[in-house]
Formats: sequence, structure tokens, C-alpha cells
Amino acid sequence: MAHNGYWAFGDSQVRVYGTRVSQTNEKNIGQPNTNNDVDEDIVDGYLQFYAHDAHHMTVGGQWSEQRLNSPDLTSGGDAIDQTALFIQDDIELRQDLSLLLGLRYDNHSEFGSHTSPRAYVVYTPTQNWTLKGGYGEGFKAPTIKELAPDYYNSVPGRSFDIRGNADLKPEVNQSYEVSAQYMADRWDTTLTLFNNDVKNLIDLTYADTINGREVREYINVDEAKIRGLEWAANVTLTDALFLNMNLTLLDTEDKSTGEALENKPDSQAYVALNWRATDTVTTKVSMRHVGEQSYESRGQSYDLPSYQTYDLAANYKLASFDISAGVSNLFDLYLEDESSNFSYAIQPRQVYLNGTYRF
Repeated sequence: MAHNGYWAFGDSQVRVYGTRVSQTNEKNIGQPNTNNDVDEDIVDGYLQFYAHDAHHMTVGGQWSEQRLNSPDLTSGGDAIDQTALFIQDDIELRQDLSLLLGLRYDNHSEFGSHTSPRAYVVYTPTQNWTLKGGYGEGFKAPTIKELAPDYYNSVPGRSFDIRGNADLKPEVNQSYEVSAQYMADRWDTTLTLFNNDVKNLIDLTYADTINGREVREYINVDEAKIRGLEWAANVTLTDALFLNMNLTLLDTEDKSTGEALENKPDSQAYVALNWRATDTVTTKVSMRHVGEQSYESRGQSYDLPSYQTYDLAANYKLASFDISAGVSNLFDLYLEDESSNFSYAIQPRQVYLNGTYRF
């Protein structure tokens, strides 16, 4: 549920949303997992306005609560909540130069308070070029499932179970990035270089084997480095054909071991060809690439191959009604056919139909 306000002094938004997940395991081979409920409620909002013309201010906040009810927990259930307040000032220094300053304050029921600053410079020397650079910090607390050591998370298609860790600490991230964007009449492209230094990165590692099944546990990686390059482009081929592309190249390191972080693909790419068949009908064919990555199981490291999936989609749009249909994973890729060492499965071929009515 959301409210968007457009006032004489500025714009506002307030949202209330959440999820309810009830898991029932009815497998008849082996011991079934216990039933559990994981709920989350979130309220957030912001207010944007101009102060003294050159200052575009944004102030807002968020409150969230996570609840876990499971017979695996000795208490039967648990809950954690987090409150955040933030302020951002986009300052126009000159017509072609602006400075963005931001500050976020988080207060967590388990981990106390944390303050995260950010600062970015945006320079537009010409109508076509935009250059950006800046520094920011982030705070990410473990979820309630990641913190619950008695809770076992078993998902179909995955070769291991996951349990929480009550000793987890929040992730704290320091991020630096620079980017350049060029916009022409019929195409645009953006190149971004980034470097993230992460303390207490939350990761999964092998912990035990129970009844022949691997059990993994959430841990903190003391210090990790994640750096890379992102490229994106949009091209108008004709009045009816549009091309969207993006590419990410990643280099990761666990600084305590010097090894690459597992389950972090060294490359990811996406390309989509959009066709506006009529004023009301658009179609899209797309390909997603996931590059090579490492995976560790029971103390042994494996290299996983790259793979690609293909999707088809179509949209029929009227003034107040939309219909979307498509096929995801068109060729029904099954990762275990690529390598038996994959620790997860992707969704098989799916055909979907969605409708949206606006009033």
C-alpha cells in the first residue's frame, strides 16, 4: 500500500508492505523438516523539497520487523526490528557541477546503532557527457534466519541445508566508484569502475554432515575486497527496434586467505532485443550470461562453468489494462547437466501470464 503526494513545497511517498512465507515440508523420503513461518513488515517514506533553490533535500526513514516461528527454535519464535533515518542534500554548485551529500542512521534491536555517510560529485561538461565519482558506506545486519542456529533452511533443488549463526556481526562496506556516461541521439553508454572493502562479509561455509547431507553455516569473512567494472548501453536500431545491454566483470578476494570469494561469478551479462510491433504490443527476446565461479564443499574447492539462459516476453498495453506473457528459461537449462558440483538449481522452463488493471 503506497501514497504518493505532490505538494506545493515538494513531493512525498509513504509505503507499507511485507511478506508472509509459510513453509510446509511433506517429503516422504527421509526425515521431513519442521514447518515454519517467516514474516516481514516494512514501513518507509521520504519527503523531497528545494531549500534555497540550490539545495534539493531528501529526508526519510524506514522501520522493519522480521519474525520467525519454528519448532526448531527453543523459544518457538523470535523477532528483530530495525529503524533507519536518512538525509540527503543534492547541492548545485554550478550549472554543470553538483555535490551530493548523504547520511543514514540505523538502529538495530540486536546490533545497536550505526551511521553511514556518502558523498558524490556529478560533472556534466557538455550536453552529452556526465562524469560521476564518490564514496559511500553501507550497513547490512544479518536476517533473522541467518542469526538462528537452531533453524535449518532446506530448499528443494539445493544439495545442502543451511543453519544460522547467533555470533554473526553486521556487514560494513566502504565503496568507491567513478563512472562516465555518454548520451547521443540514438544510443547511450555508461562505464563504471567500483571498489568495495567489506568488513564481516556474511558468507556460507561447510560446517557439518548430518545423516549424509551437507550442512552449511553462515559466517563472517573478516575482510573482503570486491572490485570490478560495469558497462551498460542502449541502442535505438530503428523506430521499432531497441537493444539493451549490460556487462559486469568482478574480481573478489578473501583478504585473510587470498582466495576468491565463492559463488561470485567473474562475469555477468545481459542483452535484450525489444520490438515495438504496434502502439500497444511490444515483444522482447533476451539472454542472460553467468560466468565461471568457485564453490567449496566439504573442504574441497570446485570450479563451476559459465551458463546462459534465454527468455521470451510480450506485453499488450491499453489505457488502463496490461497483459504480459512469456517463457523464461526457454531451453529448460538444468545446471546439473553442466556440472554436478552446482550447489543450487535455477527455475526450469516456465510459461507465465500476468494482468494489471489501473483505476
